[in-house]
Amino acid sequence: MKNLFCHFTMALSFILCTQHQAMSQNEMPILPTDPSTGMYLYTGEVQQNQVPLQELKDRCQQWIDGYYQNMNVEIADVQSNYQSISFKAFFQINPGDQESDIAFTEKVQYTFYVNCKNNSYTYEVGDIRWAKAFYYPIEKWAMEKNPKTALIFKNYLIQTDAEITDLLISFRQAMSLPSNTTMTATW
Repeated sequence: MKNLFCHFTMALSFILCTQHQAMSQNEMPILPTDPSTGMYLYTGEVQQNQVPLQELKDRCQQWIDGYYQNMNVEIADVQSNYQSISFKAFFQINPGDQESDIAFTEKVQYTFYVNCKNNSYTYEVGDIRWAKAFYYPIEKWAMEKNPKTALIFKNYLIQTDAEITDLLISFRQAMSLPSNTTMTATW
């Protein structure tokens, strides 16, 4: 009886662990969200002492020219005024399951906005959309109820988050260097 109880306890523990693991594998990733709109939004404000406005704008423009020239990313619609730069760009997402009958290998579009001031700058990456034949915000991926497509969309959200996180790491690093400094590629 004691041995049976021990086996039962181990079996129950195993079942509970596998159920918890299965539930966490099906959960959608949590991306930074604008609380007022519910849309995904990556933001930041960085203080840089003793760095004038023009130098920050030069650093930003140098990063844009270098980053998008060397990467497999398309850039469109750059707008610049005295203090800010905004543009739209695209990157590819890859299907996670080659056997799937749903092969969404289209582009993800985002808007990058930078506002420079003396000694600081702010940035936003938002308006993240799936640029396919139809065009809608990627927040819909997180709302998918069909288990088969939900798994694919989860993969897309993970790829999108990784792509934008890498983009922002590169951007913040470039903004910390003087504008005449050349960054070496790390890929």
